[in-house]
Amino acid sequence: EIWERLGDGLGRMKVELELAAGDEEEGGGSVAAVRLAERIEDFLVTASWPQAHPEHHDVDAEEQMGLIQDAVLAVRNIKGEMNVPPGSGGTVYIRADDPASLAALQAHASDLRSMADLDGVEVGPDITRPPASGAAVVRGMEIYLPLEELIDLQVERERMSKEVERLKAALRGAEEKLDNQQFLQRAPAEVVERESEKRDDISKRLQKVKDLLAGLSA
Repeated sequence: EIWERLGDGLGRMKVELELAAGDEEEGGGSVAAVRLAERIEDFLVTASWPQAHPEHHDVDAEEQMGLIQDAVLAVRNIKGEMNVPPGSGGTVYIRADDPASLAALQAHASDLRSMADLDGVEVGPDITRPPASGAAVVRGMEIYLPLEELIDLQVERERMSKEVERLKAALRGAEEKLDNQQFLQRAPAEVVERESEKRDDISKRLQKVKDLLAGLSA
């Protein structure tokens, strides 16, 4: 809406400037008004939409950037899940078998390091998971971030162990509710469906935390 208003305003300004330019020819107006009237068609809010040029569409570049973006997101997710403090850096290890993926990761290692706040990036087809590391698998890449120097592993293990117990209790409660025949008979279908989805969500989160805890204990 604001662009429409600006466009309308510039349209009125153009008319006024053209009138001023006309006065200039008769000895009135100003040179500035004439010059601005000549340039107003180039203003962004009055210019035509740019035209696409299919010949400039680089599919390979888009694929490479998509791969790097997914790797950056995976590293950020690992750091978030494991409570890694901002600015802690770390070195990420990425295993990939596809030659094109390896080439893209190696070519853009500095971009990955910068965007994911890392100290180093190691890429190769033979990389194995380091001890006590967070992990992610995305687009055929196995991404590992060693955590020993980034967080207090014992504190994080204790936190996750407590979370496992909390989720186990929540899962038991959800399952007991869905096993209750009176609840199933009396509750509306949408309520039962919502409780079923809640149970499934708790189960997935529980498995996720268990997997994270196992990675810290490896």
